[in-house]
Amino acid sequence: MGNSSHKSREDLIARIMGQQQNIAELEEKLGRYERIEEALRESEERYRSVVESMNIGVAIIGPDMEILSLNNQMRTWFPAIDVSTQPTCYKAFNDPPAESICPFCPTLRTFEDGKVHEQVRGTPSGRNIRYFRIITSPLRGENGNVGAVVEIVEDITKKKRSDELLKKEKETLFTVLRKAPYGAVLIDHKGNYLYMNEEFTRITGYTRKDVSRGADFFLQAYPDPRDRKAASDAWKKDMAAKGVTRIFTIRCKNGAEKEIEFRPTRLDHDRHLLMLSDITERRRAEALLRRAHDELEVRVRERTEELIRTNRELENEIVVRKKTEEALKEREQTTMALLNATSDAVLLVDREWKIIMANNNLGARLGKSPEELTGGYFGPYFRDGLAQARQEIFQSVVETKRPILFEDYLDGMWLENSVYPVTDSRGEVTKLAIYSRDITRRKHSEELLKQAEEKYRSIFENIAEGIFRNTPEGQMIAANPALAKMLGYESPEELTDLMTDVQNQVYADPACRSRIIKILEQDGVALGFDCEFQRKDGSTIWVTLNVRAVRDKQGHPLYYDGTVENITERKRAEEALRASEEKFRRFFETMPEYAYIVSPNGRIEDINPAALQMLGYERDEVISRPLTMIYAPESMPRLRELYARWKESGTIRNEEMVIQTKQLAKRTVILNTSTARHADGTILHSASVQTDITERKQAEEKIRRLNEELNRRIMELAAVNMELESFTYSISHDLKTPLIAVEGLSRMLLDRYRGQLDEKGQKLLSVIITSASQVKGMAEDLLALFTVGRKEIRYRAIDMKKMVSDVFEQLRAAHQDRHMELLLKPTPSASGDCNMIRQVILNLLGNSIKFSRTRAVALVEFGGWTEQGGAVYYVKDNGIGFPMEHKEKLFEAFERLHLPEEFEGSGIGLATVKRIVQRHGGQVWAEGKVNEGATFYFSLPNVETVEGCGGSES
Repeated sequence: MGNSSHKSREDLIARIMGQQQNIAELEEKLGRYERIEEALRESEERYRSVVESMNIGVAIIGPDMEILSLNNQMRTWFPAIDVSTQPTCYKAFNDPPAESICPFCPTLRTFEDGKVHEQVRGTPSGRNIRYFRIITSPLRGENGNVGAVVEIVEDITKKKRSDELLKKEKETLFTVLRKAPYGAVLIDHKGNYLYMNEEFTRITGYTRKDVSRGADFFLQAYPDPRDRKAASDAWKKDMAAKGVTRIFTIRCKNGAEKEIEFRPTRLDHDRHLLMLSDITERRRAEALLRRAHDELEVRVRERTEELIRTNRELENEIVVRKKTEEALKEREQTTMALLNATSDAVLLVDREWKIIMANNNLGARLGKSPEELTGGYFGPYFRDGLAQARQEIFQSVVETKRPILFEDYLDGMWLENSVYPVTDSRGEVTKLAIYSRDITRRKHSEELLKQAEEKYRSIFENIAEGIFRNTPEGQMIAANPALAKMLGYESPEELTDLMTDVQNQVYADPACRSRIIKILEQDGVALGFDCEFQRKDGSTIWVTLNVRAVRDKQGHPLYYDGTVENITERKRAEEALRASEEKFRRFFETMPEYAYIVSPNGRIEDINPAALQMLGYERDEVISRPLTMIYAPESMPRLRELYARWKESGTIRNEEMVIQTKQLAKRTVILNTSTARHADGTILHSASVQTDITERKQAEEKIRRLNEELNRRIMELAAVNMELESFTYSISHDLKTPLIAVEGLSRMLLDRYRGQLDEKGQKLLSVIITSASQVKGMAEDLLALFTVGRKEIRYRAIDMKKMVSDVFEQLRAAHQDRHMELLLKPTPSASGDCNMIRQVILNLLGNSIKFSRTRAVALVEFGGWTEQGGAVYYVKDNGIGFPMEHKEKLFEAFERLHLPEEFEGSGIGLATVKRIVQRHGGQVWAEGKVNEGATFYFSLPNVETVEGCGGSES
C-alpha cells in the first residue's frame, strides 16, 4: 500500500508540474472570457437602448382581439388607449372606432392558422393618417396552441431608421463572433458556411473557401478516420442540438497537427455555431504526465525486484526512500498548491469512485475540506440522475481509454468536465483524473448571444424588405426570405446556393453594381440607389438599394450588407403617370376643342392652342386671369349659376354658352367640366372643354329654313300627285266604257256588214278593234298599278315554294302550245300579302316565259336565300336577255325594250312588281346579257305573322 501511495504521489507531482504552464494559459483564457462577457453586457445594454428608441410599435393581442400590452411607440401613436381596460384592437386603432374586426385582419388570420401574416393599412391618429406595416406572429403555450399574437407595427414613412437598426443588430452578432477568443463557424442546415471568424483561421490555417470543399477538406484535415467521423458528426446540425463536446486531432493547413476541442451550439432550427479551442498544449502536457507516470511505474517495479533480490541494500534503500518520500511530500505540497491556485475543481478517483485526491476548489464546491473528501466516495455528492449519467461517462472512459469532455448542471452551476484515464503498466485503467470548471458565466454569455441572435433572426426573417450579405467577389453569403421571394427563389438557401456571381446573376445591368462599389469605396454607404434586378425566371424588377461596406482592421472590404425594396409597382406607376401626362399633353395640345385647366378660385392655369387661336390672345395674356374674361356678358348670369352647381357636384354637362374673343366676336360653345381632387377631397383643379357649335348653329338655322321650304314644296307636290292619281284613275276607269263600246260595235259592224265592205274597209275595222283592245288592256293594267298603290297590305306567312309551283302550273295550262320546264331550287318562306306576292311571281314567271318564246324549251329557275333581316328570291330564264345599260328602264311604267310586233305587252308588269315589292319594304333589280337570258331579283323583309298562305289561294 505504501509503494502504491508513493507511486501515486510521484505521478501526481509529475502531472501537476506539467500543468503549471496550462494553468497560466487557462487563467489567460478566463480573463478573455470575462472581457467577452463584459462586452456582451455592454452590447445587450446598447441593444436594449436601441429597441427602446426604435420607432416600431409592438402590441400583444389576446384571442378576443383585446389589447394585452403596448410598447412606448404604440402608446405614443395611440395615447388615448388604456391597456388596463383591455380594449379591442379594432376599436382602439381606428378613428372612429370600428364595430367589428377589420377586413383581412392579419391578427385574426394568425389565430386561425398560426402563421405569420402581413398587412399594410392606414390608421387615424388625431387629424393625421399614418400608414403602418403590420406583421403578426403567434405566441404559443406549452401545448403548442396560439395563446396570443404579437403585432409588429412599423411606420413605413420612417423605414430608413428601421434599416439602420437592422444593420446594428446584425453587426452586434458578428462583432461578438469576431471578438470571441475561440474559433467560431456559423453553419446553416444544408452545411453551408455562413460565417467564419479570424480565430478559426488562426488556429487551423483554413479559410471559408477551404472548408467549403466538403469531403476533400475532411480528408485533408482529419488524418485519423475516427477523428474524421467524429468531426463530420460535430459539423452536423443534429450534433449541435445535443450540445456534446468532442476532442480530436486536426491537421492544419500548414501540415501541423493540433488537438481541437469542438463545442457545437444550436442557435435555431436553421443554423448552429461551432466553437473551437486549441488544446494541443494541454493534451501534450497530459500525455507527458501519462508517460512520466508509466515510466515511474516501470522504475518502481524494477526497484522493487531489486529489493527482493538483495536484502542487504535494504537499509540504504530505506534511507533513499525516506529522502524520496520527503521529496515527494515536498512536490506533493507544491502540486497541491498549484492545484489549489487554479479555479478548476480537480480530483483523482479509483474505479470504485473512491476519492484519492481533491483540491480546495472541489472542497469549497461540496462544502468540505480536501482531507474530509479524501478516502470518501464521489457518487453520493450528486443526485441520482446526475450520478447515473456521470457513472456512464466514467465507464465509457474506462472502456475506450480515451478522455471525454462533457457538460452538466449541478446546484445552479454549469460545469465543464474533463475526464482522463490513468493506466497501470499493463495499460489497464486504474484511476480517473477529473477536471471540473465552472462555466456558468460563459453559459450565460452564450444564452445572451443566442437571445440576441434570435431577436436578429426574427427581424431578419419577418421584415418585408429584402436583406442580403455578399462578398466583394459576388458570392451571396446570406439572404432573408423576403429577398428570396422577391427574386423568385423557393428559399434563402436556394438563393445563396445558386448565387455565386451577384453582378451578372442579379443585376440586369452589371455596371450598376460597379457604380455602387465605387460609391462604397468613397463614402462607405450607398443609400437610395435605384437599379434593375433580374429574377430567377428571367423577368426583371426595379429595386431601391441601401448598401454598407463591412471592413477588416486594415480597411479592406470583407462583405457588403444591404436592404432591397421592390419598387417595380412604383416605377410602373411613375412610368404610366409620365406616359399618361405625355398622352394628355399631346391630346391637350392637338385637340380641336377649346380646353382650359382652371384653379379652384376660377383662374386659368393652362389653355390649349385651339382656344388661344380662337380667342385671339397670347398665352401670357390669359394665364392666371379669371375664366370669366372669355365669356360674353349675356352668359354671365348663367355662368354664376353653373359655378355654384360645379362647387357642389364637380361637373357641368352639355351647357350652351356664348364666349367673346379678344376682337369682341361672339361664338357659341357647348361647355363640359370635370374636377380633379386631392386625396382629402379638396379640389385640385377643373378641366373645361368647349365644343364650338357656331357653324352648326348657323347650319341648323339654315336647315330649319330649308326644311320649312321643303315641307311647303312637299305639300304642294303631294297635292299635285293626288290630283294626278285621281286624274289617272279617272282616265283608266272612265276610258274602259267607250273602248269597250268601240271594240264591240266595230266587231258587230265587221260581222254584220263584212259582205258589203271591201277588203280595205274590213282591214280598217280590224285595226280599230285591235287598237281599242290594246288601249283597253293598257287602261286595265294602269288601273291595276294604281290599285296596288292604294290597297292595304295584309301580312301572312307564305310558302313560296308551293306558291311558285302553283303559278307555274297555271301558266303551263295557259300556254299548252309551249314546252316549259321549272327548276325549283331551295326557297325560304316569306312574309307578305298573299295576293300581291302571287301577282309578283305571276308577272316575273310570265315575263320569263314570254321572252323565252324563241327557245325550243323555256327553262325557268326559281330559288332564294336568307340574309340578315329577310330573304332574297330570283327568277332566271334562258330567254333573249337584255343589255345591262337599259336595266333601269325595265321597272318603269310603259317602258319597253322591244316592239309590240315582237313581244306583246303594255310595259306595266315589271312596274307593278316594283310597286308591290317596295310597298313591302324590299327592293328589285335585274341582271342580263343579250341572247343569254336574264335574272330578276327581289327581296322581302321578315315580318312577324300569325296566319299563313300558299299557292292554292287566289
